[in-house]
Amino acid sequence: MATWASKLMNLVGATVIAPTSKLGMPADFYWRIDDRLMPTPTEDTWQRQRDRLFVNTVRRKVYARIAIFFTVVNTAIFSLLFILYCLL
Repeated sequence: MATWASKLMNLVGATVIAPTSKLGMPADFYWRIDDRLMPTPTEDTWQRQRDRLFVNTVRRKVYARIAIFFTVVNTAIFSLLFILYCLL
């Protein structure tokens, strides 16, 4: 069961990035790591492990691109505020 933090992350991720169905990822793609669905040992086959590894790789690439985007945005905002501060 997803916590409120996972539900919020899912809502923001689906709104800002893309819905999980459009990305081709599982429904728990944006959830916190503690809330993600894990297979039982009998269900954990090599194919499921490969699928989870692929999803984690995509997740890391999405996080890296978002981090770069927000670094640029925050640097621009900080620079603007610093210039305004120096002028006043």
